[in-house]
Amino acid sequence: LLPARLVVESLDADTETRSLVPVALASGGYVQLMNGGQDHGWCFGYTCLKRLSTFHSTVVLDRQYDLAFSGTNPQNIRMMMASAPRHARILISLWYSNPNKLEVFDARGQFVSDLNPTPYANELALPDLNSECNDNAFDGVNNKIYLLLCGGSLGLTIRTKPVIVLSIGIEVSVDEFFDPEYLIRNLAALLLVPAGRLRTVDVVAQPSRRRLGGTEQQVKLQVEAPSPCEGVVCRNGFCDETDGKCVCGDGWFTPDTCQGRGCECSRQEGTCDASTPLTQNGVCVAECAAGFFLAGTTCAQCHSTCAECSGAGAAACTLCSGFRSLYNNMCIQDSCPDGTFTESGANGRQCVACDEGVERCTGRGSGNALACTYHVCAETGKCTRRYRPLLLGGTCISSVPVGYYKPEGSTQLASCAESCDKCSGPSAVLKFPSNGDCDVCAAGTRIDRL
Repeated sequence: LLPARLVVESLDADTETRSLVPVALASGGYVQLMNGGQDHGWCFGYTCLKRLSTFHSTVVLDRQYDLAFSGTNPQNIRMMMASAPRHARILISLWYSNPNKLEVFDARGQFVSDLNPTPYANELALPDLNSECNDNAFDGVNNKIYLLLCGGSLGLTIRTKPVIVLSIGIEVSVDEFFDPEYLIRNLAALLLVPAGRLRTVDVVAQPSRRRLGGTEQQVKLQVEAPSPCEGVVCRNGFCDETDGKCVCGDGWFTPDTCQGRGCECSRQEGTCDASTPLTQNGVCVAECAAGFFLAGTTCAQCHSTCAECSGAGAAACTLCSGFRSLYNNMCIQDSCPDGTFTESGANGRQCVACDEGVERCTGRGSGNALACTYHVCAETGKCTRRYRPLLLGGTCISSVPVGYYKPEGSTQLASCAESCDKCSGPSAVLKFPSNGDCDVCAAGTRIDRL
């Protein structure tokens, strides 16, 4: 048995305020009751608490499941097994107490047609576990919709489209009734509804007691709301039923000069004119905007950490956004590493290298060093000019100057006593004969012998 994670969620505006729980998922004689997430809200009163109508369940693949909500079904329901492999599949049936017209859309928002032209036919084609992914069918007699849900995507969305279902008793002859052209035309004229929005979904015939040789027909009609995609032509894509806009296929886009119908998705990437030869986000442009780099004839977006870049990835930045600093073509959030310091200017924040021999600094030049690059010669206090491991007043130097000494275990020089020119410590007491720190007295001083 192979398990998978099934997610069922309401996409309605009242998803946080209307209760749908418990949600039942049944298969093989067992029923699992699902609840939503924990209540949340800014106050402690029951009336202000909210709860997301998102339900998680573990299912076994290659099985059929019956799904049912405690309350009225949401108008928009999404089901998915995003973490499951693409070949994973389950068959789901969902019952509706009083359904309107149900439409199914895939993860891209593309309409997936019903397997049957009408849900009230005598023989319906229903999907099974061997059907194609996203196959669906609505059984109008049992008020159930069947869907084959596959893994590896954002699943399927069921949208309830408002319709009006009329039941009209009319008395006509058999020949007149079964003339498909005149029946829909006459009913459309009677109801003042365009004929294209009428659909005969059920017909019941019985003998008429009032007219000899006549037949009384009970006709159930479905009156559909106008589709936002009515009259929309998407030559290289499809129309989104939610807003009536074209969703272009891969490699196609709508030119920015398109002002009316018929030009959506009409231009293919790489076919811009000479004045705007590049494409950026599906639009022809003369040059790439900030935050994009040129890849052939397409302006591709830089990495999210880059404000500007020379190529793809986080190691191709040329300018950083916010408080990030540019270091080795990368925009780093933390402080600049040792050997560099942060400098702000017209090119944003950058990590600039310290002077040679400086390990940490606040800037270039004298007086900005915080630590010097270590060398073993620092222990004697006498190095060649090649090495400058000793720190004095923000500057790295090679040897200890007059009036200073190197404390043990440190490379930062300290001042001798004011009366001492050469010393090994802070004391003004002579090293000989008094075992002090001062080796040579400063000019103009005298020796006090105690």
